[in-house]
This record gives sequence, structure tokens and C-alpha cells, in this order.
Amino acid sequence: MSFPAGKEMDELVLGYEGVSILKRIPFDELDINLSGLETQAQRLIVETKKEQLVFSIFYEISNCLIKWIEKAVIAKGCKKILLTGGVAASKFIRKRLNDYFDNKEVIIEFGHASLSTDNAVGLALLGGSKIWQ
Repeated sequence: MSFPAGKEMDELVLGYEGVSILKRIPFDELDINLSGLETQAQRLIVETKKEQLVFSIFYEISNCLIKWIEKAVIAKGCKKILLTGGVAASKFIRKRLNDYFDNKEVIIEFGHASLSTDNAVGLALLGGSKIWQ
């Protein structure tokens, strides 16, 4: 895969059906550490089919986001969540989150996919929100 590979990886797993071969991503309150996921993936990259490994990575990241959003809603009392950056560009992750939070009181918003591949757009919006309030 060429760099950046996010879009290619996303296309690879759309429609893939399988189970995750990776461990869940650990939490400490609202802090997330992805280094364990990366280490697991690096160990499995040679011996695992590309589709299964990429699916597992995207699946665990989306599970992590679901749990993180649930914790953030409780801890911060928010009901609206805005996701930007590369994760928000993933059709796979968008679908999993939308499916999970459908008919729940939490509203998930994603940055426009074409703008979500660059974290600068989300950071500018975040910084601008302080000025515009």
C-alpha cells in the first residue's frame, strides 16, 4: 500500500466479514493508548491476510471510539460529538459508529470526508470555536 494508506485500507475492509484478531484498546478514563494495537499489528503483519488485519485494526479503533464516546458523554455531559481527522474519513468507522449510536441520545457528527483527511481542518475549527462563542 502506498502512503498515506487510509483510503486504500478503508476500501479493503468495506464489506469484509470476519472477527477481530486483535486485543481491545485499553483506556485510562478518557485517555487512549494505541501503541499496543500498533505493536500487535506489526507482529501479525507477515502471517495474517491483509484484509483480516486491516479489518481488525479498523474494528478495534471503532470499538474504542464507541466506548470513548460513551465515557465522554457521561464524564462531560455532552450529547453531541464531532469527529474530524483521518478517522472521520473512514466509511467503515463512520458506518459502525452511526449504526451503534442510531436511536441513542448521542448525536455523532463527522467532518466532511474530503476535509477529514487533514487534521488541520479540525484543529482550525476547534480553535475557531473559542473565538466564535
